[in-house]
This record gives sequence, C-alpha cells and structure tokens, in this order.
Amino acid sequence: MIYQWKPGSQSKGDAQIVGETLEEIRVRSGRLTASTVLEEAVNPESPIHGAFTWDDTEAAQQYRLEQARHLIRSVVMVREDEPGQPTIRAFVSIREDGDQEYTNIVTAMSDRALRKQVVARALAELKDWRKRYNELREFAKVFEAIDQMGPD
Repeated sequence: MIYQWKPGSQSKGDAQIVGETLEEIRVRSGRLTASTVLEEAVNPESPIHGAFTWDDTEAAQQYRLEQARHLIRSVVMVREDEPGQPTIRAFVSIREDGDQEYTNIVTAMSDRALRKQVVARALAELKDWRKRYNELREFAKVFEAIDQMGPD
C-alpha cells in the first residue's frame, strides 16, 4: 500500500511511515482509534511521536483555538421571516489578507468577492466528498451532478 498526505494536509512526518504505523496499530489492537494512536505516539521512539505537540502549554493553546473554531462553526441562524425553514450557518470561513477568519453569512453572501470565495470552497468540499466516496455506486447520480458543476 502506498500512503500519501491528502492535498492541503498540514500533517507532520512521512505519510508512508505514518500510514504503515497506523495500519500496524489497527492490526495489533484490533481497531484504530484516536486513543490507540495516542498510546503509540507517547513513546518518543514511535514514528508518529513527532506528529503531536507534547508541550502541554502549547497543546492546550492549540486545543482552545480548535474549541474556538468549533464554537464559531456551531452557531446557526433561524430565519425569523420564514419559520420552519432549515437553519443556516451563522458564520463562514474566509481568507482576508492571507489569514483565515470568519464573517457572518449575510455579509459574505452580500459581497461579490466573499461570496465567490465561499462558493468555491463549498464546491471544493463537495468534490472532495465525491472523491472520498467515489466507490459507492449508490451515489452515481449525485456524482454526475457534481461533475457537471465545473472544474476546481
């Protein structure tokens, strides 16, 4: 098996070695979970040790930043003018001056450049989903529709 990092991944280490190590963990323990991976990674000699932040202060800060991102992504809006309609995400991720930040969906959809950015990211995520589940024939019609949406 050949292992590679998926496009855009910021993971550390050699993807081949990491993939082989993860497969070894799965076979050895009978399952692959975050806990079984972390148990392996604690050993400084493990090939996946370097993929983790071991400085507790830094790790705590990174975790809190991820909690903040999760908090932002978790808020939805209910349309007051159309009760019963599905909720929509209140905030979306955008890039401004090369930095990731968030803005409310109404602002993003009202600004031509931001709307283009949000739609492009949504299409890229949809195409990534398509690649991930490409082998599932049950979604053939959905895949056809995605393919007709144009290039990346």
